[in-house]
Amino acid sequence: MFGLDLDSTPLQFDRGIPTLSHALENLSNDPFSSEKWYRASDLKSYGKYRHTHAINFIGSEFSQAKFATNMPISGMWKLEFHVPASVKQGEYIATYSLSPRSTTSWYWSISLANLDIAIASGGNHTFVNFDMENSLEGWNDLGVHHVETGTTEVVLSPTTGGTIFGDAVKWSLVED
Repeated sequence: MFGLDLDSTPLQFDRGIPTLSHALENLSNDPFSSEKWYRASDLKSYGKYRHTHAINFIGSEFSQAKFATNMPISGMWKLEFHVPASVKQGEYIATYSLSPRSTTSWYWSISLANLDIAIASGGNHTFVNFDMENSLEGWNDLGVHHVETGTTEVVLSPTTGGTIFGDAVKWSLVED
């Protein structure tokens, strides 16, 4: 196509993850049939300045997403997981612009994977099963967990085939 060797076109990255819009624009490695993670911009994703999420269309046992944070104090904390409305539609729409006056959209039917969510803090591990197909748009309550001061990790692992994504997690201290 236009003399380009598409397989040799380098991917553009956003914070270490290839951008979905660039992969679609260059048709390099069909992202809908790949086990790779991609970053996608989406106004319905959570974010203060940027609204993006990471997405993997072919979830496998190796397709994990990890959120890590430094917890300021030990205690009981409520954990929530954000599900963008655009992911819940059963059809994923990805768009990119070839020029300021041209936009192309890709539509892809998706089914969402179920997740095993592991929470690791201070040597302790707890697990939560999460059914993404039946989740709410927006913030989903994943329960109250005891966490220690220091690094706490939340790892999403698919337990069924399907699309998985990582948008945002939120921790809120539970007062006594």
